[in-house]
Amino acid sequence: MGMATGEPGKKGAGVTGWFSELDLLLRGELTRVSSLRSGGLEISAARLSVIIVVLAMIYGVCMGSFAVFRAKGADPLQVVASMVKVPLLFYLTLLVTFPSLYVFNALVGSRLRLLTVVRLLVASLGVMVTVLASLGPIVAFFSVSTASYPFMLLFNVAVYTIAGTLGLAFLLQTLHRLSVLDSQVSHPGEPGSWETNEPA
Repeated sequence: MGMATGEPGKKGAGVTGWFSELDLLLRGELTRVSSLRSGGLEISAARLSVIIVVLAMIYGVCMGSFAVFRAKGADPLQVVASMVKVPLLFYLTLLVTFPSLYVFNALVGSRLRLLTVVRLLVASLGVMVTVLASLGPIVAFFSVSTASYPFMLLFNVAVYTIAGTLGLAFLLQTLHRLSVLDSQVSHPGEPGSWETNEPA
């Protein structure tokens, strides 16, 4: 229960501990039924946000590298613009959509608290941006190998689609687990199939 009383999801000191928390999130250790039951989604939204910004900037460099190797002449400023644009894309989207997401979540009967919803959405962003960053070297490789801007545009759309799909799947799965566990706490006497259908 040490994690429940200290900083959420803390697995080590310094930046190494931050990435360790992200690794546990990706492996599903922090979203197992047993982990969620013991203390909810125990991650630090602030620490994870720092990692998300760094990883988003890395993908921005990979995405903007096409402007450096294009035939019409290099444009290094495009790399800087992409580094800034990718993190802003995610966090401005989160800022704009969070109020409606929270209200809709409440309207469907979920009893999840505000902080839990924030952690869940940031965790989903973490999954999405990590997938993007992992595909970044492939994007950079094709940026060097081709001079076709339409191809790179469609390729980046495909990469974002893959990352978005995995992030959404993580969000829905974890939200479902949290909602079911919350309903079990609210109605402890009601039988359910959660224990038998989901591995701990």
